[in-house]
This record gives sequence, structure tokens and C-alpha cells, in this order.
Amino acid sequence: MKKAWVLAAAMAIGATQVQAQVTDKTEACEMSGVFVAQAVEMRVAGMDRKETQAAIKDTITENVLMWSLVLGPMVKQIYQLPIEKMTPDYAEKFVEACLEQ
Repeated sequence: MKKAWVLAAAMAIGATQVQAQVTDKTEACEMSGVFVAQAVEMRVAGMDRKETQAAIKDTITENVLMWSLVLGPMVKQIYQLPIEKMTPDYAEKFVEACLEQ
């Protein structure tokens, strides 16, 4: 579990780096949490990392370049975690860790 939190914290740091273009930290963390939730759901459904990243990228409508840069590392981290860590509340825990940064 500790490894999952460390990775979540690292991902949260990446999310906070986009704040130069997103004026509100809460907004940046919550949007990142949406992407994390999608990645978790897609991984559990059996999609591979590249398919997941492409599918999520297709849903981005605002700040496309910025979020595209953040998306790759986020999805990669999700796929590096043990599958048993991919629970429905993972994204919520991610947002909490992001907001605490």
C-alpha cells in the first residue's frame, strides 16, 4: 500500500505542475483525478496502456497540449502498480494526495 501512495504522490506532483495554465489547484487535482479514474477503469477492463492513453486523450477538450503532457506519466504509473491496487476509490485517494501537496 505504501508504494501505491508514493506513486500517487508522485503523480499528484505532476498534476500540480500544470497549475501555471490551470488557475485553481483544486481544478487541476480534480481533472487529474478524472483521468486517473478513467485509466484505472480501463486497465481493470483489460485495455493496454497505449489504448488507455489514446482513449483518454480523445476525451480532452480543454488545455489539450498541457493535459497531453501530463497524461502519459499518469497512465504509465497506473500500469506500473499492482492490479490489486486498482480499486474504485483509487482516484479519490489520488485527488486527496494531490490536494495535500
